[in-house]
Amino acid sequence: MARSMNLVHSDKKRELVETLLQKGMVLVAVNGRFPGVDLPEHLRGDPQVNLNLSWRFGFPMEVGEWGVRATLTFGGKPYDCALPWQAIFLVVSHVSKERYLFPADVPDELLPGTPRREEAEESAPPVTQRRHRFAVVEGGGDASRDEDGTEPPGGPRPTPYLRRIK
Repeated sequence: MARSMNLVHSDKKRELVETLLQKGMVLVAVNGRFPGVDLPEHLRGDPQVNLNLSWRFGFPMEVGEWGVRATLTFGGKPYDCALPWQAIFLVVSHVSKERYLFPADVPDELLPGTPRREEAEESAPPVTQRRHRFAVVEGGGDASRDEDGTEPPGGPRPTPYLRRIK
């Protein structure tokens, strides 16, 4: 059941990213340590890598069922990045300023009360400490299970996701 919930979770992220890309540039925060993520070597161990995506960059980009595959530039050099949906935990539209946080996918060290690596602390403030208004948006994911990993009575509960309210 968790696999089908992850597919629903991924479909919602895909739809969101596609919609926001139609408006213009989108920032995604990615867990650089998540399995399947492919980034330049200097970013691979970082729990929060902020990347800008846009159809206007003129490089190949595919938004698909698996995630986002895009050629992005780092220090003026192109790199073919692979970003699975579960590694993306924050999506922000540069155009509309809409912010969508997917709490189930936020790396543990970015959550309040969890020790973090010093490098991550210096490079970017944790997402949860930024002061923006969010609203809960229903979704699916592994958090639909109880703490012991079992499915609750009556089936899985939707995982709440946050969306900014203007």
